[in-house]
Amino acid sequence: MSAPPVRRRHVLFFGGFDPKGAAWYHGLYRRHAAQQSAVNGMQIDVGPRRRDAEGRQCWDVQTQSASGEPCSTVVEVAGWDDVVRRYWPRSSAGVLREMTVGYWLMVRHAPGEVLKVWRVLPQRIFALFYPLLFFVAGFAVTALLALLAGHGVDAFFGVWPARFAAAGVSVAGVATVLRLERRLDTSLLARIYAFVSRCAVWGVPEIDRMIEANAARLRELQQDPDIDEVLVVGFSVGSILATHALGRALAHEEIAPPQGPALALITLGNCIPLFGLFPQAVAYREDLARIGASDRLIWVDVSSPSDWGSFPLIDPLALCEVPLVTRGRGAPRLTSPRFHTLFAEEDYRRMLPDKHTMHMLYLMSTQKPGKYDYFAITAGPERLEQRYAKLK
Repeated sequence: MSAPPVRRRHVLFFGGFDPKGAAWYHGLYRRHAAQQSAVNGMQIDVGPRRRDAEGRQCWDVQTQSASGEPCSTVVEVAGWDDVVRRYWPRSSAGVLREMTVGYWLMVRHAPGEVLKVWRVLPQRIFALFYPLLFFVAGFAVTALLALLAGHGVDAFFGVWPARFAAAGVSVAGVATVLRLERRLDTSLLARIYAFVSRCAVWGVPEIDRMIEANAARLRELQQDPDIDEVLVVGFSVGSILATHALGRALAHEEIAPPQGPALALITLGNCIPLFGLFPQAVAYREDLARIGASDRLIWVDVSSPSDWGSFPLIDPLALCEVPLVTRGRGAPRLTSPRFHTLFAEEDYRRMLPDKHTMHMLYLMSTQKPGKYDYFAITAGPERLEQRYAKLK
């Protein structure tokens, strides 16, 4: 017997490592919901961003499916952009410093885990070390060109002109590397790796408090009998925070009373192994184990092989060696959004080289209808479990 449609849903959204806050995510949702409406036939009315009585930022979404089924959704943003801004280097020197710290922590504390990623997902190793390779190669080429320029000028004009020539080439080379870096958005990956490494090895108290607050929020939402589905959405680095908070919430028996709403988790472009593979992340792996063994929820992981910023189509519990005595309904069901089927071939080919766009596609409208539809998932009448019922 199929479950009744969702009439009221509450979404708890965990965004990625980005200094943009709820206002930016609301604007993105509103613009792309309007575009997706023409694709999936749903009427989607996205209300203004507001603060609830507790100061939480959210917005209302009213929809009606093509068959006439209504649904009312509250999208609540689990904001942590204030924390991101504290750990977001604003200068090129700051990025290089943080990148060095991040890779040092990674190699110092998790060399075996990096080798494991190499064996399981060899293509992710290049993405993992891409920022480091970019800067090392760029500065090495700059140094070589400066050396050649200095030698060439020295042969004809002497030492001092040679030194000026070498210095000029060095400055121009470094400027070119940094300008190219901004165009390729290499520093975003560097910032992410550095922050996650810090969290795993040294801990970030603000993040711990944020996790506990959202675990309490999830327990509160699960006590509301008027909600049909509580949907936890973890995007990018937010997939780590979402699973962390949900695992903490599951540690309390009152998480899901029989009369309470269905509980569902969807992770988009997950970065879970970035954190979960560190030996120090013991408590986090315990939270993952609670989710994987639970029968009180469903977890769908959507990740694309064309997304450099994710660990696609591999069980994060298995990769992080999370022990499960039994796999419950909460064990992740893996699927690809199949972005190449949701856009015109020419447009998709044009987007592919843009790493940032490919990572953001999970939250954006598409040109063609398909199984993956962010707005139908978060605001439509179909439950997440129904939509992905064939996944095991």
